Amino acid sequence: MPRTNQDVIRIVKKWQAAGIVHELTCRIDSRHAPLMPIESLGKVVLACPTCGTAQEHIPEFVLDSEPSLDAMTQRLEAANQALARHAEITRTLWTYTAATLSLGLVAGLAFGPAASLIGVAVGTVIAYAANRNRTRAP
Repeated sequence: MPRTNQDVIRIVKKWQAAGIVHELTCRIDSRHAPLMPIESLGKVVLACPTCGTAQEHIPEFVLDSEPSLDAMTQRLEAANQALARHAEITRTLWTYTAATLSLGLVAGLAFGPAASLIGVAVGTVIAYAANRNRTRAP
């Protein structure tokens, strides 16, 4: 099935916005802004927003890339979500660890070493319960 101009524009925009492939650049100067797909005289051309030159040829590998770009974008999004979740768990764990140690230290200073151990034990149970509830998978 042949691609419509809207299909070509969508695919090229997706390529240019992906951030995981090299953008299509101006043949005059690659430091210009990335090329933009526009419809001109019934066909899609790549226009340079900086100097105004137009390129009629769109590489076939770009036009065939949509399924791969979609898959890579989904994997990248999943990886970013996993990293964010790991960072949240780590932040939460350090917060509760500091609170537990502080509780033990205060109890130890106020009431002696035995109270310190009890303070750490109580703080650990509280921290475990709070951390478990806060970091439970949605």
